[in-house]
Amino acid sequence: MGWGQDQDQDQESELAREQQRRAKIEEVAARRLEGELVKLHQVRETARQAEAALREQLTTQGIDLAQARTRTEALAASVEALEGRIDEEKSFARENTGDVGRALISKSAVKGDTFARRQRKPRAGG
Repeated sequence: MGWGQDQDQDQESELAREQQRRAKIEEVAARRLEGELVKLHQVRETARQAEAALREQLTTQGIDLAQARTRTEALAASVEALEGRIDEEKSFARENTGDVGRALISKSAVKGDTFARRQRKPRAGG
C-alpha cells in the first residue's frame, strides 16, 4: 500500500466518522424534536380541556343568568301588581274617608236639627 492509498483510507475513515457524527447529531435533534412534539401535544390537550371546561362554565353561567333574568322579570311584574293594588287601596281608602266624613257631617246636621227642634217645642207642664 502506498501513501496515496493510506491518505484515501484516512479520508474515507474521516468521511465515515463525519457521517456518523452527523447521523448522531440528527438522531439527537430528532429525539429532542419528538420530545418537544410530545410536550406540544400535551399542552394542546391541556388547552383543549381548559377550553371545554370554560365553555361548560360559560354555559352554566348563561343558564344562571337567564334564570336570574326570569326571576327578576317575575319580581318586577309582582311589584307592579302590588303597586297597582296599593293604589287601588289608597283610592278606596280616600273614597271611604270622604264617605265617612260626609256621613259624620250629615249625622251632625241631623243631631243639630233634633236638638234645635227640641229647643223649640214647648214643654208640657212648663
